[in-house]
Amino acid sequence: MADHYRHSAKTRSGIWRDLAVRKRKTETSPLLGPVIVAGQRHGVATPTVARLAAMIGEMEDGQRGFGQDNLAELARSRFLSSMRFLR
Repeated sequence: MADHYRHSAKTRSGIWRDLAVRKRKTETSPLLGPVIVAGQRHGVATPTVARLAAMIGEMEDGQRGFGQDNLAELARSRFLSSMRFLR
């Protein structure tokens, strides 16, 4: 599958295009919401997915810009949430 899409002209995801080019809401809620709900239902924490959904929501609302700092924040969030499981 990776080989097939490697040569595709699309270099960005649909979510990225929605945010950066079309300036519209993304489909993240219907995509990520069920993951978060399923995690809660089964007692599996999904803090990184929840944080990602929140960050994308902030971008949709114009409260957050684009940049590498978003990835760094998400990585910190993931690291901090993993530290909670070690306690």
